[in-house]
Amino acid sequence: MSRRGLSVILVILLVSVLFSPTVAAQSMDQAIDNTSIELISTSENSREYIVYSDGTKTTANYLVHEERITVNQNQIWKSEVYQIMPDGTVSTDVLFGKDSYWWFDSDGGLHIHIGPIDMSYLIAGGPIAIGAFLGWLAGPLGSPAGAILGAAICGVFLVSTFIYTNPDNSLDIYMDQLTLTLIPVYIAMFGSQIVIVRIGTIDTPIGV
Repeated sequence: MSRRGLSVILVILLVSVLFSPTVAAQSMDQAIDNTSIELISTSENSREYIVYSDGTKTTANYLVHEERITVNQNQIWKSEVYQIMPDGTVSTDVLFGKDSYWWFDSDGGLHIHIGPIDMSYLIAGGPIAIGAFLGWLAGPLGSPAGAILGAAICGVFLVSTFIYTNPDNSLDIYMDQLTLTLIPVYIAMFGSQIVIVRIGTIDTPIGV
């Protein structure tokens, strides 16, 4: 079984308690198979990219704006996802990224914090929210790793929200440098491989 097939099955099984199986299967399968990104602007402390729903980059779904800011003497990346309408106009409302951010520590590990506002939207928002989240993950993880790994992670914590989340309903995710190094290698390999991702305080095996 291919890595994508296993990821899709995992997500369908876990997310089906929250969404209909048809919607879960279609939205996740399409996101994993078709997500691609195009960097349109970059500087030392900001960048923007477009998330497409097709490999030929003709159907633009989201515009993601990222800005590096300093909070409590720590540099973090604040990413905001905006929906691109069929006519090409960009919504002024942030779909995902209202209170979430990510950063790399001194050892090269990736820390992701999903705030309570974004978590509430992700749980209740259906396929659009999931797509926005996968587009948001393309910043720290790239594409297709953001879609493949993000879909599996999304399925795990959505079905077990209260196990993983903090008391304020936020969620923390951590991947060490070795895991980040192995992800693109594993994705390129035949078959599914397992990486360990810390979701909340629990080291969780994730198939990629």
